[in-house]
Amino acid sequence: MYFIAETKWDKEAEGLNDDERIKIKCATKHFEAINQSVNEVVKYAWVNAYKDTTKGQPFPQVFTDDRYKDTLILERL
Repeated sequence: MYFIAETKWDKEAEGLNDDERIKIKCATKHFEAINQSVNEVVKYAWVNAYKDTTKGQPFPQVFTDDRYKDTLILERL
């Protein structure tokens, strides 16, 4: 498992500048492409800060709990 996080410290999605939004959009497309080329499910999540993702849970929970609103679930069909 690889973990890559680009955090936008303490910013909500509405507070991101255009450059930050483009980076997130590119990452989303990147992981969608990877998902199409592998035999496993790939999940990508944008987070605004590490401390906000834990919510009392181990950090990997953000990738396994679909209740996290900023988690984009990519599934191979």
